[in-house]
Amino acid sequence: AIASLVLSDLRLAKQVKAKWPKRLICFDSNLEKYALAETDGTITIRSAADDAVLSSLPASGSPAGGIWFSPNHQFLLVCYVTASSDTLSVWNLAQSQAVLKGLPGSHGRFSPDSRYFTQSNSDGTLSIYDLRTGAETKRLPLGRHFDHAMFNPANTRLVCQSDGVPTVDILEAESGRKIFTLTCPAPIKCLAWSPDGRLLAAGCEDDRIYIWNAETGTQQSVLEGHALPVNDLSFNHSGTVLASSGEDGTVRLWSLDSGRQIVSHPGSGYNLQFSPDDHYLG
Repeated sequence: AIASLVLSDLRLAKQVKAKWPKRLICFDSNLEKYALAETDGTITIRSAADDAVLSSLPASGSPAGGIWFSPNHQFLLVCYVTASSDTLSVWNLAQSQAVLKGLPGSHGRFSPDSRYFTQSNSDGTLSIYDLRTGAETKRLPLGRHFDHAMFNPANTRLVCQSDGVPTVDILEAESGRKIFTLTCPAPIKCLAWSPDGRLLAAGCEDDRIYIWNAETGTQQSVLEGHALPVNDLSFNHSGTVLASSGEDGTVRLWSLDSGRQIVSHPGSGYNLQFSPDDHYLG
């Protein structure tokens, strides 16, 4: 769904019907198109305005367990699910061809400039792929496996986190050197960098959101309001508002200046995104 956004209100502007878990939907960063994954692994790219099919990806024979657009909406990450294992593929949407195909695992991240793709490996290393060539350009020795590794907006730092644990490591992206560790009171479910990279938001299993100063490693504020764990976060482009989605079936907007909730609206999902003008949330 796409919600029309006013700071004191949140109204539904458009809704795409999908039968979860049989179909998955993900909007691009401009909220102009969306990807729709069917049960056989077929994925179509559609116009958000009229649902017209713009392009399609070939069926894999395996259902998609997750789909994510790159920030520049030129690539699509797909996690294919089988009985024995999960694999990741990154598709170039203009060419309908896979840049990366069959990577083992279910977690990976695009860099903010959509140039790189990161994946943590079971041997405790982190692979960094160049999406222009599909080549692995760097492998950082992290010392242990992380489920998630995400670049900051400047591509100079990485935040690394594992499911079910309350800590995240902030690393130097060039060398993999650990700068510091942040510890929350409960296991972390989702993370988001502010647009300037100064803040890091962590949604946790204790239903709270913790805001950290990512430059100093100090906790700045705690946002309380969700009745169940927080499963997705997104900053608006100006860095003044944070959107959150919770397992309590609500999407909430928070003022970063006051640390207070602005509005709550029924609905939930993953991959929250603000439109470029910050007027819409998808």
